[in-house]
Amino acid sequence: MEIIAQENELDEVIKILINKLQKNRIFTFVGDLGAGKTTLIKKFCSKLGVEGEMSSPTFGLVNTYSSNIGTIYHTDWYRINEVIELYDAGIDEALDDGIWLIEWPEIGKALLDNYVEVNICHANTSRSYIIG
Repeated sequence: MEIIAQENELDEVIKILINKLQKNRIFTFVGDLGAGKTTLIKKFCSKLGVEGEMSSPTFGLVNTYSSNIGTIYHTDWYRINEVIELYDAGIDEALDDGIWLIEWPEIGKALLDNYVEVNICHANTSRSYIIG
């Protein structure tokens, strides 16, 4: 499914992601630098009741948030060089708990089962969100 939207028009995208929560607990977000991955994740988390500061976990690997439906883990694998680093951090075991929102998932896709991938492409002021 593809949706074309501007950053301030993400309600339809978020509604689809919330509906996917019934069957999926892992979401991957793919796109170039500046595509809007973190922006979408922040708005998604806000709709799920997360309050307070939310930021990209590029340097800390995982940010944890409390939401209305449980714990959300926001992770960014941009700086991961080898999948063994994810195993060493215990990510493979932790994926069974809570909701996972993963930016730059490519290196660790072997760890993931039954996930929703969100591809974000940007052009001018709008973005294309392809949800699969």
